[in-house]
Amino acid sequence: MISYTALGAVFGALGTVLTYTLSMKSMLFTMLGLIVALLGLNMWGLLPALPSLPGEQNAVCRLPDRFRRQTPLLVGLLTGLMPCGALYAAWLCAMSSGGAANGAQLMLAFSLGTVPLMLLFASLGALLPRGWTKYLRKLGAVLVTSMGLKMLIGGLLLLRG
Repeated sequence: MISYTALGAVFGALGTVLTYTLSMKSMLFTMLGLIVALLGLNMWGLLPALPSLPGEQNAVCRLPDRFRRQTPLLVGLLTGLMPCGALYAAWLCAMSSGGAANGAQLMLAFSLGTVPLMLLFASLGALLPRGWTKYLRKLGAVLVTSMGLKMLIGGLLLLRG
């Protein structure tokens, strides 16, 4: 939550310096929505031709176990920088929020909104039998794909505006 809020302030401040048109904003949201939707489809296993899309946790994003155990606060702070399509979209929203304080508030709300879902998935994953985790992954894939399609459609609708 700390890193998300701080990054929200940075992106909110950056948004006051950069000027981008409605068509540019539409293009960014449409492209990000497409990336997130593809990530969700890839999570589902429907895109075997794309084995590793940006945003999946790969060897580059993983920290050694020894490091994770020694510095959980630092690891928690670094999660605000992990590649994630939804996070990219939230950064864009922070950029268009009108300032550092608004961007920080937006990203704080975003982080608070993700906590219940992450806790739910972690709890279900720990409580359910191992064979059921595949269903949780499929549910996650559906949620990510849905979010991506919503962003994509929202980006396209900005042009109608």
